[in-house]
Amino acid sequence: MVKAREEGAELPNELLVGAWMNQPDHQVAPTTTLEDAFAVMQRENVRHLLVVDGGDLVGIVSDRDLRRQETPRRKSSKEPWTLHDLYLFGDELSVRDVMTEDVVTVSPDDPTSTAARVMVENKINCLPVVLGGDLVGILTSSDLLAALVYSSDPDEREARELED
Repeated sequence: MVKAREEGAELPNELLVGAWMNQPDHQVAPTTTLEDAFAVMQRENVRHLLVVDGGDLVGIVSDRDLRRQETPRRKSSKEPWTLHDLYLFGDELSVRDVMTEDVVTVSPDDPTSTAARVMVENKINCLPVVLGGDLVGILTSSDLLAALVYSSDPDEREARELED
């Protein structure tokens, strides 16, 4: 059994982030073009990419970041990128220009309720999962919804236990 960091009380594994996180497979470099980042998202059917430089987590980029972004040439981030904008600036812009650098993270030992609260408070839809300074996973709002269904639906719990 893994102990929750915050309270020191033992929690069942299914109540911890580590039980619901996914592997951090979808990563890009800060120098990746916006076009290439968007292509990865479409190909892999994901909405978030972890931005890694030299093995270190340096940011996160969402599909929303790629669609709406204020730049020196664009005075407002309220409107989505147009094809004209991408034509004019697409080759010049990289993930570094649009990523979130101050990344909020959680640990695999954190309760899922803590992760949910962090997402709500920060108005974000995913959290990189870090253990001892190493990136070990990613937790999305969809993962937390699956955890909620699991904890409240006995049929779902039984089905998941049969899979394991």
